[in-house]
Amino acid sequence: MHRSYMDPNDFINVSDSDSRMIQKAVDEAVQTGCGNVVIPAYNERTGSYLWVIEESILLPSHITVTLDNAHLRMADGVFCQMFRNANAFEEIGRTPEGLQEDIVIRGVGRAILDGGKHNGLREKTSLKDGMPHIVNNLTVYLHNVKNFRIEHLTIRDQRWWGITFAWAWDGVVSDIHFEIGDKSVRESTTHPWRNQDGIDLRVGCHDIQLLNLTGETCDDIVALTALAIRPRCFELLHSCDHLPFDIYNVTIKNITGRNNHCALVRLLCHNRRRIHDITIDGVTDTTPADEDVIRTASCVKIGENGYCPDPAQRCLPEEMRDIFVSNVHSAALAGVVLNCAAQNVIIRNLSVSEKGDHAIAVSQIKAGRHLLMEEADRDSGLAMDASQRSTHIVNLLADGISWGSTRRGATPFYFDGLVAKNVRIQNVAVKGDAELMCAIHPQEDGEEVTFENVIRF
Repeated sequence: MHRSYMDPNDFINVSDSDSRMIQKAVDEAVQTGCGNVVIPAYNERTGSYLWVIEESILLPSHITVTLDNAHLRMADGVFCQMFRNANAFEEIGRTPEGLQEDIVIRGVGRAILDGGKHNGLREKTSLKDGMPHIVNNLTVYLHNVKNFRIEHLTIRDQRWWGITFAWAWDGVVSDIHFEIGDKSVRESTTHPWRNQDGIDLRVGCHDIQLLNLTGETCDDIVALTALAIRPRCFELLHSCDHLPFDIYNVTIKNITGRNNHCALVRLLCHNRRRIHDITIDGVTDTTPADEDVIRTASCVKIGENGYCPDPAQRCLPEEMRDIFVSNVHSAALAGVVLNCAAQNVIIRNLSVSEKGDHAIAVSQIKAGRHLLMEEADRDSGLAMDASQRSTHIVNLLADGISWGSTRRGATPFYFDGLVAKNVRIQNVAVKGDAELMCAIHPQEDGEEVTFENVIRF
């Protein structure tokens, strides 16, 4: 009789680990043509409600993996992804012939992908002292894949980034909740921060929807990063040279959460890579009111020059363009931060609570505070003139700003080194008598920022 799905529990006798049971089920689903695997909550091999992953589960095209209240946790000390498409990191995966399609990972009920105990592999230890590349700590990775869907999952204590894509398109990621259970990362004085992004779209990603994301990460919840700077970065090591590096046509909607001095949504490009036609709608920071708590740095962050110390390779306005941001509710240091050149940016309906600081900031933020331009010079190790350090913004409209901060030193708008061309801010409501704008290092060749319809309450 033809089966509609494969169950890993059916492969106990031919497998000696949980991950191999799941892989056997995936392989059998391909062989039989059913294309479906259901991982149940109960693991019959171990008699427990836990599946321990010791090696990557490789996903072929035309496969749906459903976690039915299942808890999958990375084994102690292993260096691998939990799930990745089968051609990722293979030579064929860099070619048109290696394109994969129709991959679905879906949760039902309480489905958990758990990083477990950290294995010590970080950016600083990657490829050192026998350690593998940091890419081995991704939780889910899809590369050169189209038509995908990942939904209804909880991702807990990811060892590096939770869900990552490169050269992926026509996909949806929805209803993902992030949990940081290992609080030692915040209590430790030696490792107060860990690079635990939620979802990363790297180079070559387009026509993707990221919807309904919640919870807590230690780094950005969503990051769109079109970079290829370091010789050993995995974008260059596994590049699809027949495909463009740009990121475009991405919708990010309904993000509610907090993190550790980073952004809820981040956009970053340099080295002639481009990001364009990005819609961000509905971003809410849930940083607690406690003054001593580690705060989210920004709800939306557009660029950061600190990632590209060579001024000649930095983003040009036309390379970060057509960015639409709406319905942002901030308790962060800044609602929207611009720290690279950008063009055609629209920000609508941005509110700052009494716990927040600035509605819009043009600055670099590090460790929860503004990094002044002189400090950014020292941080990058370069001495640059004012034009190289400044942020060039062309055609920005901010419409509908409500600012109600009660924090000391907060101002609605904080501009450090802004070179503005057609920057308009209108329909602004400001609580109290705070200065409307803090402008540092104004540029003589820049146009003034114009304000229209500013009221105080």
